[in-house]
Amino acid sequence: MTVQIGNPIRPEDSLSTRYRESMRSLVERFRADIDKTRSGGSAQARDRHRARGKMFVRDRIQTLLDEGSPFLEIGALCAHEVYDSPLPSAGIVTGIGKIEDRVAVIIANAITIGLETSEVATSNFGTLLSVLDGIALTIFVLEI
Repeated sequence: MTVQIGNPIRPEDSLSTRYRESMRSLVERFRADIDKTRSGGSAQARDRHRARGKMFVRDRIQTLLDEGSPFLEIGALCAHEVYDSPLPSAGIVTGIGKIEDRVAVIIANAITIGLETSEVATSNFGTLLSVLDGIALTIFVLEI
């Protein structure tokens, strides 16, 4: 037996319409903000990065992941609209993916990860791998 709790949603109701339009607007803004964050900065900055022969951070992460492995990015909008100047993702890309069939937490950063962070990570996660080439990547391989 199914028990219905509360009132059913009436799509034709003006309140439902307002909520739906408000949600649609928020989702569109969210998608636009995510796209802007993932773009890798201004066109000039991207061109300069390419000219130096560097890989973009998300491309670098995809290269490390097992083929076909998804990457669950976490915190793409950290520091979004917090500071006067844009700081997409607070200057880092973090997420979870598989490397050599093992689940890994990946932190890609524009600066070298400090020793203190590395010590905390290795004591809590296990293996730590850092790859440095203009952009630091730190990978915590989960010991499950």
